[in-house]
Amino acid sequence: MADASIERLDDRPAAEYDAFVRGIPSALLYHGLEYRRLLTGLLDAEPVYFGARSKSGQLIGVLPAFLRSEGVYGPILNSLPFYGSNGGVVVAPGHESAGRLLLQACAEFAKEKACAAATIVSSPLDNDGSIYENNFPHDLTETRTGQISTLPQRGGDADDQLMQQFHRKTRAVVQKAVSSGIEVASERDAGALEFIAAEHRAGILAKSGLPKPDRFFELVSSGFTYGRDYETFIARLDGKPIAGLLLFYFNGTVEYFTPVVQPEHRSLQPLSLIIWHSMRAAIARGLRYWNWGGTWASQTTLYFFKQRWGAVDRPYRYYTRIFNRDLLNATPAQLLKEYPYFFVAPFDRLQVPNAS
Repeated sequence: MADASIERLDDRPAAEYDAFVRGIPSALLYHGLEYRRLLTGLLDAEPVYFGARSKSGQLIGVLPAFLRSEGVYGPILNSLPFYGSNGGVVVAPGHESAGRLLLQACAEFAKEKACAAATIVSSPLDNDGSIYENNFPHDLTETRTGQISTLPQRGGDADDQLMQQFHRKTRAVVQKAVSSGIEVASERDAGALEFIAAEHRAGILAKSGLPKPDRFFELVSSGFTYGRDYETFIARLDGKPIAGLLLFYFNGTVEYFTPVVQPEHRSLQPLSLIIWHSMRAAIARGLRYWNWGGTWASQTTLYFFKQRWGAVDRPYRYYTRIFNRDLLNATPAQLLKEYPYFFVAPFDRLQVPNAS
């Protein structure tokens, strides 16, 4: 247990932190320094990043988290908050014991801060969830289905290899979209991101959901580098935008983040054309994985849509420790109001999940 020491990481070792997570292939966008800055600018919360150092002082593991101090039931700790952002430990090969120490430190911190609840969202790239099962005391778990496609290596027949990964129905949809007269391009100007933000808001509100705030899209353009960290693809018909897609790039992985399509043009399959176009562009960049994000068990249509693009299941879990059981008597609406963008507890485990 003495092979590593645990510390709170502040802004001073930012370059060291960034170099470390970018050197670990399993680290996702959410572990990155830019994403920390985005959440810091977006949330009413404090970044709480834990680091593990070897005896020689080398950084060998990290665990990112955010603490929201305000709320009627007490503080809430998430690794990580905001629409199911994956968190959890990232450790250097051969230093797995540092992951256990990081999780124990996180649990102790939550207790010291009198948190009402603390949640770790594991990664779909975690091959073994036992580290969380055994080292982060938890009362509740919730499983999400992560889905990831492996992209072919770039080369002369990469397009053919990619197409063969798709279900025959997806291949037919792509071919239909290719012949539809729709044009797809990577568009860097602010109007592309504004279009995606506006269509995202309209689409989510039409489903009575909670859209990402406009501030999120503003922070993307100001805090990330276009072409290196993120890209926006727009589909146009007769010169007018009808669909769009916001992608992030990190450590060889593409994050399928915000897809939008205008309902009246959905039958033309412009989003499928964007995905086909942007997958080919990702292969040309040498990227290896396409992370479709998590899917709820109830989202069967969305699940099969992703699966038909060659995605394979990579389940991950929410591990939640409840310190203040009074919060289980709250309604989902109350928790969303008190702790915006934070995960507090699985809604189906609340005592009154359907109350308004």
